[in-house]
Amino acid sequence: MTEAAAIALDPRSPRARLINFFDNGEFVTITPEDDRGVLAAVGRANGTNVVAFITDPTVQGGAMGSEGCRAIV
Repeated sequence: MTEAAAIALDPRSPRARLINFFDNGEFVTITPEDDRGVLAAVGRANGTNVVAFITDPTVQGGAMGSEGCRAIV
């Protein structure tokens, strides 16, 4: 997804936030985009390989339930 497409997304969405976090908006998700409210991905940030997870503030106000916690362990 391009940066322009990310702007069309709800800026609170995990995908839009990951696009803005990773270098050139490039990353690979390592968890499914589902109703758990957590999205994890691998990519580069400031030239360094990183793993990041983002919670979805529209799901339980960004709080993680047990399923969301499993997504990041």
